[in-house]
Parts: sequence; C-alpha cells; structure tokens
Amino acid sequence: MEPSTSGTGRDARDTADAAAATKKLADRKAGRTAPPKAARTRAPKPPARVRIIWGVGQPGAAPLATFPYKERGAADADAVRRGKGCVVRPLRVPME
Repeated sequence: MEPSTSGTGRDARDTADAAAATKKLADRKAGRTAPPKAARTRAPKPPARVRIIWGVGQPGAAPLATFPYKERGAADADAVRRGKGCVVRPLRVPME
C-alpha cells in the first residue's frame, strides 16, 4: 500500500519549507558581500644608490674579478689574460 498524499497537504508544506530555506540561504549570501575597501597608497621609496664596477668572467656566471669603474683598461687586460670566453660587463652594486 502506498500512502496517499492527496488529502494530507504534505507536498504543499514541503514546497513552502523548501522555498523558505532557499530564501534564507539567498539572504545569508547577500549579507556576505562586504563593501570594497579603499586602496591604500604607499609612500614611494627613495631610489637605492648604486655604483658601477666592472666584472670580468664568463657570460651568465658570477664574476671572477671586479674592478672600479675608472679601471676599465685593467679589466679588459684581465679578460684577455683569462682567455677566450671571458667578458667585461658593468655591474651595479649598492653604495657603501
């Protein structure tokens, strides 16, 4: 025997409960959205002071020797002494 649902009104009650639950869930989700915060602006950092030196070594590797900026000739001579593949390139290092 199957229970008869025509006279009990149970389907109407279940539908009303489901609609109420859906509305409650929608209200909760709507309340979750927070107002957008104002973007904070950062104070610009002063540019770091750097000095240029000459680095002698293989391309893409750490320099094998370094020379002050005014001694480019000595850096070139050292690169020739070290052999094929050594290059002289400028390096930026922080001021001391």
